[in-house]
Amino acid sequence: MHTTRFVGQNVPLPKRSYVYAIDVDGVRRYIGKGTNGRVYYHMKEVRQRLTRPFKLKNVTPIFQRKLTAAVMKDAVVEEVILTDNLTSKSAYKLEYDQLRKMVYDGKRHDLWSVIPQSIYTPQEYDAYLKKLTENATSKDRLTRALARMQLMRLGKDARPTASASRLAR
Repeated sequence: MHTTRFVGQNVPLPKRSYVYAIDVDGVRRYIGKGTNGRVYYHMKEVRQRLTRPFKLKNVTPIFQRKLTAAVMKDAVVEEVILTDNLTSKSAYKLEYDQLRKMVYDGKRHDLWSVIPQSIYTPQEYDAYLKKLTENATSKDRLTRALARMQLMRLGKDARPTASASRLAR
């Protein structure tokens, strides 16, 4: 089953830019920004795909593959307009903020959409820095160089300590 729900609005098609979500069986799976009929595009593509032979493994992007699989299993898909009548810039900001909120609420793995690399929790950032620091003393020259460059970009000291240098040898 497929429905469209407008949260807080009673307009058939949002004006200007808007931020929307796609819920599958009651779980928020996608947050996007659009204009005109963008919110309807994802399901339109799925419906068109289901009229012809296709291999699910070849469907891209991942969101379309997962949405198609869900529809094939008779999932309830809802298109939800979160906010409309926005400027393009404010819609991008709101979309980013919605994605960030989901990540901070521990729902990163619920989302099927691509999450910008700049969105991470403090714990994820600490784990990333720890891995870079470990890689900065790797025996592999390329791994070591890339990790040190990234640490420098982040403003972290990329020079290995004396004990770390001995471990790398």
